[in-house]
Amino acid sequence: FRLEGFDLKGGPIKAALGTFSGSGFSFTPTLKVLAEAFGSGNIETAIAANPLKLIPKLGSIKMSGLAIEAPDDKTKDAAGKPEIIKLGLRASEITVGAQKDGIPTAIKVSFDGLSMPISPREKRDGLKDIAALGYKGIDISMGVAGAWAEAKNQFDISNLSFSGVDMGSIGISALLGNITKDV
Repeated sequence: FRLEGFDLKGGPIKAALGTFSGSGFSFTPTLKVLAEAFGSGNIETAIAANPLKLIPKLGSIKMSGLAIEAPDDKTKDAAGKPEIIKLGLRASEITVGAQKDGIPTAIKVSFDGLSMPISPREKRDGLKDIAALGYKGIDISMGVAGAWAEAKNQFDISNLSFSGVDMGSIGISALLGNITKDV
């Protein structure tokens, strides 16, 4: 499925979403297990034998072009009116790879361009500290990707990263051993 071009407004709050899509999902494995359970005559026993098989086939969810505006009662402008918080997200993705007995063996999660301006009058801890460093806004991206290799009993973290525009970036990868299906 794919949805495009949403604009929402409720009172002083506005939101827009460029695209929201999903692919690769299927309830066929779930329905197959349920049909077998009903056919066995003992539904509870059949499902209790391996409840993880009820998990549907998972896929990918992607979103882009999110923009939210809302008044901030904690921060006032020069005229004493609430400043407008603007939050944006260029793109995000959650993708699940092959599954073993319903459990994903690979996953990717990413957020690109999570952004918002920061008022020099910011009062909240954390954001106040960032404003004190001279930043007028934040624009951050982060991601994690990994996959389990059953034959090797390894989990490969191929990407674990964080970056901020004009802030810096860090990225690591790792290979974890002795990761069996029992973990």
